[in-house]
Formats: sequence, structure tokens, C-alpha cells
Amino acid sequence: MRTLQRAGTPLRWVPAVVATTAAIHLAYALELAFRAEDVGPFETVLARAVASHFEPGVGPGRFYGPYGADHPSVLMHAPLYYRLTALVAWPWVAAGLDPLGCALGAGRAMAALGSALLLMLTWRLARRDGLCARAGWLAVGLLAGSPLFANLMVMVRPDSLGVAAQTGAAWLGLRAIEESEPRANRRRALVAAAVLAGLAFLLKQHHLTVASILTLLVARAWIRGVISAREVALAASAWVGTVVGLIAVEAFLTEGRMGRTVFEYPGGPFRHINYAGWVHVASVFDIVARRAVGLIGMGLLGALMVGRAAWLRTDRFYGLCLVVELAALVPLCLYNAGAASNYALQAVVFGSVLVARLLDRLMESPPAGWLGRWGSLGILGSALVLLGSGARWTIQAESLRTRDRTVARLIASNPVLPEARYFVAHQEWNRLYGRPDLIHDDWLYGAFEQIGEAEPRQRWLRAALTDGPVREVVTPRHVADRVPGLDEPLEALGYRQVAEVADYRIWRR
Repeated sequence: MRTLQRAGTPLRWVPAVVATTAAIHLAYALELAFRAEDVGPFETVLARAVASHFEPGVGPGRFYGPYGADHPSVLMHAPLYYRLTALVAWPWVAAGLDPLGCALGAGRAMAALGSALLLMLTWRLARRDGLCARAGWLAVGLLAGSPLFANLMVMVRPDSLGVAAQTGAAWLGLRAIEESEPRANRRRALVAAAVLAGLAFLLKQHHLTVASILTLLVARAWIRGVISAREVALAASAWVGTVVGLIAVEAFLTEGRMGRTVFEYPGGPFRHINYAGWVHVASVFDIVARRAVGLIGMGLLGALMVGRAAWLRTDRFYGLCLVVELAALVPLCLYNAGAASNYALQAVVFGSVLVARLLDRLMESPPAGWLGRWGSLGILGSALVLLGSGARWTIQAESLRTRDRTVARLIASNPVLPEARYFVAHQEWNRLYGRPDLIHDDWLYGAFEQIGEAEPRQRWLRAALTDGPVREVVTPRHVADRVPGLDEPLEALGYRQVAEVADYRIWRR
């Protein structure tokens, strides 16, 4: 109670505001996890890729191709998350349930597991240097309340699990170079950190930032005699063994296609095919800044009030990781038109931890005078902005989902059977109301077509729309009368527009 009284009324209310924001997001994410509609963009596409493990003629060996009519689920992500998801889904598929539905449920369960681990590790990172539990709970609240985390908590994507692995590597790596830890504990922590860093890389191939920073710190600890050369070699062997071992298994299973898809193509032909430009980089940073404006405000004011001299060594490590993560966003977004704000999740983790630690110290010992008074009010205002932006994101997201659900059901209410209907762009609608066998990523499949690694859609998709049972095609207004991948307009394929529903056109033959 004395601490809260010293901190003053403004700062006293910050934990409550942060907790409220986090509760809103967690409750909404939990509700989304059980919905039939997609939680986020391309979720159905990714679940379809997992479901291909159980399809005759495809299976685990063709996960990275060859792609074509019987297997259009192109993918550029590292394999580990998808293999684990398929493993979780396997008993349910074996029991006779729909593979695509099982893949969707298993993928969301894996994302939720990753989110739970990430929140737990965030709590631990924030409490380093003996900080009290309040710092941990503030960090958890700031992360859970961030709109940049939001639907990633339960979405079929490797983000939460990959960031959890990388965050775990950071936590264990710090323990490994802590001189006060017993040597045996430090050795175990160092090896475990190396393994987790390797797993993070295999979950998302750009997860190398924390491993790079920890490598420098471990080298410094070795020079100072804190860590022996044998322990460094053991950790390096653990990382290499983890990465090379699993990549070797994938190389054997996929006949080398995984390595080409995940490592060779992104640094080769896709650098030009998927080049996004600086406008895209600016757009992603703009989205990140707007969704994290409350966190940024609390961080800047907290740093000003605490003062540079009061920063702990661990704070500087978190700050360095934050800067490096934000810098890494530039090339990721520049050379990948599919890159989005989800790539900033790791930066949000370190930002939340750093801000929580600053706030904890301010609540313990706030500065006196005008800086303490106005700074405390500013931090409370920033927390309210975080609450407002979180509530606004939730309301907007639910409004869009409600609109899409209404439009999809209206379109699907016409007498055309689901197997005779194909949706362009909205692949989740193909899963729910159309042709799930035709689900694919329009943009990414086109990239694979350009390098000759996928059967042209002009063959198989055109045949499905003209010679197969499809009688109705639904297109968004922005693609007009074209189906991506096909040369001719829909009218040339025998279709005519019969109706418009909201921003969608309905074509029939």
C-alpha cells in the first residue's frame, strides 16, 4: 500500500487499465478459437497445407511440392510448426474426422500453446534482476493487450510458437551468462538456449536475431572466463545438431524441396518476384506504430522518468533486442510483399518487457516534482490509449467478420450446390460454402508458377471452372471479371454476371 501511495494516483491506475485491456483481448481470442470462420488472413490456406499430409497421393513427402491440381497448397514457411500440427491432427483424422477441420483445430491449438508459453516466458523475462511479480504481470498484460498479438494468439500460423521458442532462448541465454548461477545450471541453460534457438529457426526461418545477439554475449562471457570453450562448443553443437538434424530429415522426406523452398528461393528468384518496395516497408511500420502507440508512449515517458543511469544491464539487452528486431523488419518487408505486422511480434515482446520493468521501478520510486506529476499522467494516458486502441481493434475486427459472415451466407443461400461454387480470394468461403479442393494462395501460387515449380492454373483451375462441376464463381469487385492465374475473362469461359452482393460479383454458366 505504501508503494502505491508514493507512486501517486495516476500510476496506481495503470495496472488496472493494462489488465482490462489484456482481459478484453484474451477473452476475444478464446472466443475466436472456436469459430468456423478464419481467425486471420490465409488461415484456411495454411490449414489446407497441413491437411495435405493426409491426402492420398500427397502425404508428408509432397508437403513442399510438386504442386498442381492434386496439391495446390504452396508454402514458404519453415516446416516444424506444420509437422507438429499434422502430428496433433493425426489421431482425429485417423478416427474418421475431416482432415481440413482437424488441421484447423490442431493449428489453433498449437498457436494457443505457443501463446501460453510466450506469456509465461514474458513474465519471467520481466522479473529478472529480482524485480517483483508486478513487473511480470505488467509485461504479460502489455503483450496480451497489444493489437499486434491479438488474433495471432490462436491463428493457424507459426508466429506465437516461434516467438515463444526465441523468447525462451533469450531467457535461458541470460541465465547461462549470469555469474551468480551455479556452473552446472549455466551449462544446462546454455545448451537449452541453443536448442530453443535452433527450434525457433525451424519454426520461422528469419528467427536469427536473438541467437545472433546471444552469440556475441556468450563470446564476451567466454573471453571473461565465465564460460569455458568446451561449454561454448557444446552449445554450438546443440544448435547445429538441432537445425542440421531436422533439415536432414526434411531433405530426405521431401527430396530436397524443403531446402530450396524455405532457404534458396526467398534469397533467389523470390527476391525479385515478391519485391515489395519501400512503400510497403513504410506501410508495415505505420501499422505497427499505430497499433503500438500506447506502448510506445509508456516506454518513452518511462525511460525519461527513470533516467539512463538507472537502466540495468538486462534492460540494455532487451533494448538491443528490440532495436535489432525492428531493424530486421526492413529487409523482411522490402523483399516480401506478403510480410505484415505479425513480423513485429518479437519486438512487441521485448518492448512489453522493457516498459513493464520501467513502470515497476517508477511505481516503487517515482521522481519528484513536475516530471513525476506530468509524467505519471502521461503514462496513465498512454495506458488508456492502449485500452482504446485494443477495444477499437476488437470492435473493427468483429464488425468486419460479421459483415463477411453475412455476405458469405447470403451468397451461399442461393440454390447452387457447394461443389458447384468457387470463391476467388476468400479461401475460407471455399472451405465453408464452396470447393475446398481448390483452396490455394493466389499470390504465392503465382510466384511458384513464374519459376516453373507449380503446374499452371491455366490447366487445372481452368478445367475445374469449365469442364468440372463448378457452375458459379464469386469474385471480389477489385478483380472484376478475372480469376487469378487464368488468361481469359470469365465471359470467355462461358460465365455471365447474374448478381452483385456487397463488394462481390456472382457469375454463372
